Amino acid sequence: MEALFGPKSQDVGALYGGAVTHRPDATLSGFIQTIVDPTDIRGRLQEAPTPTLGETVAHELIGHALGFVRDPRIAGARTNRMAVEAENEARRRGGPQRGQRTTHLRGFPR
Repeated sequence: MEALFGPKSQDVGALYGGAVTHRPDATLSGFIQTIVDPTDIRGRLQEAPTPTLGETVAHELIGHALGFVRDPRIAGARTNRMAVEAENEARRRGGPQRGQRTTHLRGFPR
């Protein structure tokens, strides 16, 4: 996690497999910072095509970041289901060829 919150500039897409949402309490300003890089999923997503920029933004901002806004104490993994649902809604708007996700990299904790 030091790569995300430390002072050094690193390729978090390469380190973490794509888009990464920062926790709002992990920044000095208190603002949520989000890095979106749909081109760096690196084949981890097997059940649907690589997400578009819009699908990735829906996943990160509507899914993960909104979960943090609603409950700043929420564990990041607890927003995984919300993120996949938001991404799938964006995918539906693109037509059936966009497919649907059924998993998240770190699963769906209860």
